[in-house]
Amino acid sequence: MYSQQVFKILKSGDRYKGEVRNGKFNGSGIYTFRDGNEYTGQFVDNKFNGFGKIKFFNGGTYKGRWKDNKFHGKGTFKYAQGVNETYNGGWKNGLEEGAGYHYNSNSKIGFLGHWEKGKRQGIGINLYSNNYARVCMFDEDKRIYTGAELKFIFRGNNVCLQNKTRICQQNKIRSGWRYSY
Repeated sequence: MYSQQVFKILKSGDRYKGEVRNGKFNGSGIYTFRDGNEYTGQFVDNKFNGFGKIKFFNGGTYKGRWKDNKFHGKGTFKYAQGVNETYNGGWKNGLEEGAGYHYNSNSKIGFLGHWEKGKRQGIGINLYSNNYARVCMFDEDKRIYTGAELKFIFRGNNVCLQNKTRICQQNKIRSGWRYSY
């Protein structure tokens, strides 16, 4: 079945401009909510699926993978204007999942590590405003262990951890890494 380009105003006041196949939003399109939020990306059977980005009316944005209208896969969420926080990493069903990095550019405080169902889980690294970091262990977002202190530095847009033996860029951290003390 072929697709056609349409512009449609829905009963809710939302608008859609893009491809329609089999009577549903399928392919590339732009969905504008009546509150001002706007999604640009891929659709499958009227749902956000594949790669897309959304701009929220409050200035927040998400750019990455989607599944059934939820953040799912690798993506970056930038919080509303004035908050200056970013999460870059894995998502599952709209929640942080797997390896990820949450950081506040004003306070220089962040977390680099593993997430499960939107909560810090297992081993990770807390970044503090004095350019030091500590290896920590979390259980459902509660810190249960604080370990060695490390120095971290900025290299371009990367945060690097530095100790006597190696430098590790944040985007090279993978789920399942084991740290020794």
